[in-house]
Amino acid sequence: MFRFCRLFFLFLPIIFLPLTAKAQSRTDCNVVNSHILHRPIHYCAQLPPDYDATNQKARRYSVLYFLHGLGQNEQTLLSNGGWSLIEDLRRQHKIGDFLIVAPEGGRSFYINSADNSFRYSDFFLRELMPHIESRYRIRPGRQGRAITGVSMGGYGALRFAFAHPELFSAVTAQSAALITQTPQFQRISQPAAGLGLWAARQPGALETEQRFRARQNKPGRFEKAGNLFQLRPGRRLRI
Repeated sequence: MFRFCRLFFLFLPIIFLPLTAKAQSRTDCNVVNSHILHRPIHYCAQLPPDYDATNQKARRYSVLYFLHGLGQNEQTLLSNGGWSLIEDLRRQHKIGDFLIVAPEGGRSFYINSADNSFRYSDFFLRELMPHIESRYRIRPGRQGRAITGVSMGGYGALRFAFAHPELFSAVTAQSAALITQTPQFQRISQPAAGLGLWAARQPGALETEQRFRARQNKPGRFEKAGNLFQLRPGRRLRI
């Protein structure tokens, strides 16, 4: 009898482990067959821990679009430990539950090329976002949508947010590639933007235009959407 009781209590934690173990986030990597770009575009989405829970089937989540840097891909956060860092922040209750979607950006700088032969911006707005927000349970409207990016992706994130403030409620950029002249990527990238076109696409130029309209009592989409532009000191985070 004593031996039976000892074995029972030895295996008790194993019996109840599935009931007490905390759910983990799930990564779903898939493709969007783009008619605009005439090719499949890969993406990875990190779903929060309770996304698949039976009692959460009616719940909708906010989404953060993450744009990778030059020379990276849609799996950069996964391969560099970013997903694990996000899991740690969730366990520490420093962030809530939301989806993170990282699309394949190649070397596009997330813009349309000057000759419109490669229209990544159009793809992102007209195909990727509608696909993601119909495939997953995403909160509708700009309040449930934010965008961020690193380097080339930081440029893309700022440009999307300043050009379309009615779509995004928040934007951040890390080490954003805010170059003011035509980048030397014509030989290595699809776009071939001229100097004037590139300058007009600069996030800073878009933000300045919005502020100019506000001073002329002609608020643009940036002010109408209730956005506030701020620069804050940051710190380097290694992952």
